[in-house]
Amino acid sequence: MIVDRIIVSLSRYTDPVVMTFLHESSCLDPRFKAMPYLLDEETERVYQSLIKKAEKINQMSEAVTKVKI
Repeated sequence: MIVDRIIVSLSRYTDPVVMTFLHESSCLDPRFKAMPYLLDEETERVYQSLIKKAEKINQMSEAVTKVKI
């Protein structure tokens, strides 16, 4: 019975989209920024994903600023 509950609890986090969101959120939280629970390759992938998202937001912001001027 306890094993079944644990399995059900862990199965919530099998969706790759959810896992990516959780990893990126953890990366942005200073308490978990080092992400020791991930392999180095996974940590690098998370950082690169966040960098791309930040660059995209910056480009969008610059485009909006140019339109307002």
